[in-house]
Amino acid sequence: PEGLDISLSFTSNSEASGRAGNYDYWLMEYEAKGDIIRWGIRTARNGELSDDLQSFALRYLDTIGAGTHQYNQTEDKLELFTQTGDTLIYLLVTDTN
Repeated sequence: PEGLDISLSFTSNSEASGRAGNYDYWLMEYEAKGDIIRWGIRTARNGELSDDLQSFALRYLDTIGAGTHQYNQTEDKLELFTQTGDTLIYLLVTDTN
């Protein structure tokens, strides 16, 4: 929803992290093989969100942390097809500076 930015960043050492509103999260030791990605999740809360945004952010964290997902990666986006039946789409953000 408007007002809730969600991000996901991958590192070269098989870790990923991101942000959902004011919630930081760490997805440790991801492994991608074929069209499957696996990881565990740890979260940290940094501040407060409105009830509507907090509910969405927590649902997102529950969804992405639900274990193993199928994925499809293209040049400009990553789609995760979760075990809970949700599809999460991340668009590539490029530095415009």
